Amino acid sequence: MRLCLFSMLLSASLSAQPAQDSAADAASRTARLEGQVLSQTGEPLRKATLRLAPYYADRSSNAVSYTDTTDGTGKFVFEGVLPGRYTLSAERTGFLAQNYGARGATNSSPGSVLALAAGESMKDLDFKLIPQGVVTGRLTDADGDPVPGIQVFAMQTVHARGQRGLAPAGHAQTDDQGNFRIANLSPGPYYVSADDTQSRLHAQDNNVRPGRVLDRTSNVTTYYPDSLDAAGATALQIVAGSELRGIDIRMRRERVFSIRGLMIDAATGKPVRTDVSAHLKGSSRSSFDPAWQTSSREDGTFELRNLLPGEYVLMASTSNRGERAYGRDEVSIADSDITGVKLTLEQGVTVTGTVKLEGDGPPVRLSIFLSDMGGAYGHASSTVARNDGTFEFRGIALGKYAVGMEMLPDGAYIKSVRFGGQDVTHTMLDFTSGVNGSLEILLSPHAAGVSGTVKNKDGAAMTGVEVTLWPKQGQSKSVYRGSTDQNGDFRIAGLAPGDYYINAWEDLDVYLSFDLDFLQRFTSPDTTITLEEGAHQTVQPKLISREEAAAEAAKLP
Repeated sequence: MRLCLFSMLLSASLSAQPAQDSAADAASRTARLEGQVLSQTGEPLRKATLRLAPYYADRSSNAVSYTDTTDGTGKFVFEGVLPGRYTLSAERTGFLAQNYGARGATNSSPGSVLALAAGESMKDLDFKLIPQGVVTGRLTDADGDPVPGIQVFAMQTVHARGQRGLAPAGHAQTDDQGNFRIANLSPGPYYVSADDTQSRLHAQDNNVRPGRVLDRTSNVTTYYPDSLDAAGATALQIVAGSELRGIDIRMRRERVFSIRGLMIDAATGKPVRTDVSAHLKGSSRSSFDPAWQTSSREDGTFELRNLLPGEYVLMASTSNRGERAYGRDEVSIADSDITGVKLTLEQGVTVTGTVKLEGDGPPVRLSIFLSDMGGAYGHASSTVARNDGTFEFRGIALGKYAVGMEMLPDGAYIKSVRFGGQDVTHTMLDFTSGVNGSLEILLSPHAAGVSGTVKNKDGAAMTGVEVTLWPKQGQSKSVYRGSTDQNGDFRIAGLAPGDYYINAWEDLDVYLSFDLDFLQRFTSPDTTITLEEGAHQTVQPKLISREEAAAEAAKLP
C-alpha cells in the first residue's frame, strides 16, 4: 500500500513538473504589467477599461493588442505580453480617456511608450483619471420654441496649416424639448454652436413646384449665445469635473441667398448631371463644416440655396465608366443671389507606374497615395500595387501632388521618384496641365534611423515626451514623430538620407505637431542633423518647454 501511494505521488510530481516548467518558460518569453486606476482624489476606480496597443510606428510587425478591466480595488494585470513597444490607455464612464504617462489632459497626448522585453515585469503603472466636463443647455428658435434634432458642438481653437480655426471636441443632439448635453470635455475654453444641417440639406431639394416662392430666411449656424460666428460668441471655460448649465442658444434666422449656374463637360461641351457642393472658403472641409450640396438637373442647371453672405468654393465631380472629371470655382455673396455661374468639369489624369525595391525586385502589395497638400480643398488618391509592382491611378484631379507610401518594408525608404522620365524626388508631381504619364518609384532597403534620450535642463530623462523630425527641404511635407518610453528613450526609423530638423516637446497640441509653419519657428543650428543612407544616429534633441510652445502658438494668425 505504501509503495502504491509513493508511486502515485511520484507520478503526480513528475506530471506537474512539465506544466510548471512550461509556465515558467512562457513567463521568460513574455512580459507582465500591473497597475491601478484611481480618481484625482485617490479613490480606486473599478470597471475601468485598459488597452495595451502596439505603438503606431511598430504596428506593421506587431499587431497584437490586449485589454483588461479593473477589479474592485482599481487594479489591473496584463500577463503573457509579447515583447515590443506599446501604449497603455485607460477609460471609464464619467472620466476622460488617458494614455499612461500623458502630459496633457486628454488622449491626444501621446503618453509614454512602454518598451517591454522578454521576462520583464512592470509594476505601479498607475493612472489618475480626470473627471469629465459637461455642458448642458436648451436650443430655441427665433420665436422661443424648442428646436429638436439639431447637432450642437463644443468647439476648441486649433492651429493647422498655419491657420487658426475651430474643431469639435464633443457634440450632442437636441431632444424633443430642445435640450442638449455634451459630455467628455477636457479642461479648457470652448465655443458652443448649433447647426441645422437637415434644414440646409432639405432646402436643396430640386423637386420644387414651378412658381413656388421660396422662403428667403432660414435657421443658420449660431454660436452661444446668439452670434453668427465665433468672433462674437462667448467662450466657456471648462474645469475638470464641472457641469456648465443653462447654456441656452437662440438660433438665428437670417436672410439667405442662392447660387445658380450650369455644369458643362469640358470634353463635349454638353451639360452634365452630377453633384455640386458649396463650402465656406477657409473652412477645413471636415464633417463639422457647413456644406451645401445639390444635384444638377438634366439640362445641367443647379441651384444652391440658404447661403449667408460670404466667400464660397464650389466643388463638383462626376464618374463616367471609371473616368472622373472635376470642376471648381469660387464665388462671393454680398446681398443678392449669384447667377450665371459656369462650372466646367475637366477630365482627371490617369497615371500608371511601378514600384521596385532596390536589388530585390518588386515588394508585395504596397499602398501608394497621392496628396495635393492643398489644404482645405485638396484631393487625395490611393491605390495598391499588384504583385509585380505595377499600379494605376485613374481620374486624378488636376493639381500638384506629393507621393507617399504606407506600410513600407522594414528598413526601407523612398529613394527616388520619376515621372515621365524626369526626377521628381524632391518636387511635387505637376498634373495641372492634364498630361497623363508613368510614375516610377524606387525603394531602398537602407533607410536611416535616429534614436536618443530626451533630458531636461537638470539632466533627468523625460518620459512621455513627443519628438518631431522633418526634412529641411524637398517635396516631402511629412513630419516624423516619436515618443519617449519609460526610460526617456525614443527611436524614429525609415528615414531617407538628408538634412533634418529635430526637437522634443514638453507638451504640444496634436494639431501643432504636424504644422510645419509652427515647427519652423523652432529651427536653429543646434536642432539640425544630417543622415547618411543606412546610418543610425544617436542624438539628444533640444527640449522645448510648454511655455515656449504656447508663446509661439499665440502668435499664429
